[in-house]
Amino acid sequence: MTTSPSSLYLLSLQSRTSKVTMGSILNTVANKLQGVSSHLACDWSELSYEKVLMLISDMKEEGKSPSTMNLYLACIKGVAKSAWRSKVIDIEAMTHIQDVKRVKGQRSSKGVALNTEEIQTLISTCDGTISSLRDSALLALTYSAGLRRSELVNLQLSDLDLDEGSIKVLGKGNKETVNYVNDKAISTIKKWLDVRGSQEGCLFLRVRKGDKIVDSGITGEAMSNIVGKRYTKANLKRIGCHDLRRSFATNLLEAGVDVFVVSKLMRHAEIATTRTYDMRGEGSAIDAAKSLSF
Repeated sequence: MTTSPSSLYLLSLQSRTSKVTMGSILNTVANKLQGVSSHLACDWSELSYEKVLMLISDMKEEGKSPSTMNLYLACIKGVAKSAWRSKVIDIEAMTHIQDVKRVKGQRSSKGVALNTEEIQTLISTCDGTISSLRDSALLALTYSAGLRRSELVNLQLSDLDLDEGSIKVLGKGNKETVNYVNDKAISTIKKWLDVRGSQEGCLFLRVRKGDKIVDSGITGEAMSNIVGKRYTKANLKRIGCHDLRRSFATNLLEAGVDVFVVSKLMRHAEIATTRTYDMRGEGSAIDAAKSLSF
């Protein structure tokens, strides 16, 4: 039985989240290229330089952002390399596809950043019930450590060091780093642990109606619902989980922390990525310019 080049590419990815994301992208690519619903049904031997250029051109016409198009392009290039290794396409076809240039440009971010007062308002909607204690700890930790949604839901109790005020984070590419959080966040987490208990497993567990804790971790969807519930209660503008990460970066930059340090805390490979999280308004640039004297 021959394994599809797209399946081989997905097997090469280390992160489960990346496998899911890229698998979904490949299904879309397969549909656009050949009208099939699954990448497994796609005949990747027909992949060519011309077809990749046409796909990118179509995405531009659809108004896709440069970052989205580049994600699709990286995915296609990965499949092309797998197709070549499987002798589905020849070296010339693979090389030409690898030569397709990344799309230049950057769309302004649609996200928002909350200031510290708004973060406090968001967390203050948690009223002392068991589910609220969990939610307040979840919000405080996500913001204070600048976590991605997938990183938060995958945290284990053993990843937390209360004495050091640190957590071990398994990020993209299975890279493990240590993040430090402030005392206020640690205090909030301790209140959740008082009711959660010390049993091993996911740090943030499900809580059923009647405040009954269930021995299974929350999902990414559940986290999104928690954030939605809390911003509604706080009468704040609509935010998503990733906006807490944007708030983390923006507020650090607003406080004068060097962008290289912020990039390291965000676990970004490139400074350019960190800059896309900077939601400071034009006023910051004006104030900075006016402060430069001689």
